[in-house]
Amino acid sequence: MASDGGIYDKRLEKARVEVRFSDINDNAPVFQEVPYTVDVPQGTAASTQLLTVVARDKDAGKNGEVSYRLLTNSQFFIIHPTYGTITTSMRLGAEALGYHNLKVIATDAGDTPQSSTGES
Repeated sequence: MASDGGIYDKRLEKARVEVRFSDINDNAPVFQEVPYTVDVPQGTAASTQLLTVVARDKDAGKNGEVSYRLLTNSQFFIIHPTYGTITTSMRLGAEALGYHNLKVIATDAGDTPQSSTGES
């Protein structure tokens, strides 16, 4: 409301003001299950989906949009950047035998991105 400050014939005018609050990027993605574990037999075909990692971000809009990537270089596994699905990149032969510890990072799409690996 605005007024002209008049003493005898004071004039007032009202205007509707709309205020919108936007979310700030104050939360990092948080993995839903840590650690993720899967047993994969030798001979597993290329492009086999093994598991899907999930990280949630409490922020709204692009600040809450999460993408994934492997921090561990691996010739045997890849991750889908949007869905977090880890698949085999080739048929897993004898050279793939053993324990593979893949480190995944989840990053939000904020202007100042925040990320998490699921480790403390």
